[in-house]
Amino acid sequence: MLAFEVAIDGKLLARAGLEDWAVLTCIVSANRANGRRGALANDDLRLHVGGLSQHDNDGASYHLRWGDPETLLTVGSEVTLRVIETAEVDSPRRRHRADTMKEESPYTEDEERELRYRDYLELKEEFGPGQD
Repeated sequence: MLAFEVAIDGKLLARAGLEDWAVLTCIVSANRANGRRGALANDDLRLHVGGLSQHDNDGASYHLRWGDPETLLTVGSEVTLRVIETAEVDSPRRRHRADTMKEESPYTEDEERELRYRDYLELKEEFGPGQD
């Protein structure tokens, strides 16, 4: 099957692929925090490896994600993508329905908790102790 072999700084992140794929993606993105000009912070560079399955017998397709939802990169990171044909791929870290008939979170419970904690830390820094 077709797959993406993705590595960061020589360390394999995933062999991402599936038999019934409709879409496979590997996206490197850079976003400025809060639209500010200047140097990028580490958390503004990200890598996403994912895909979308074909419709199953019930008409549902599924989003797939390999790696963390916010795989972080830094300036100087080397991302290697190799398109391969293989019989063995890594299981996706997350798989959730792509339709609105049955909404599923794209994040695991642990990932949702981590995202809430990051929000908490940002709010704590913004408002500081004792502010209303």
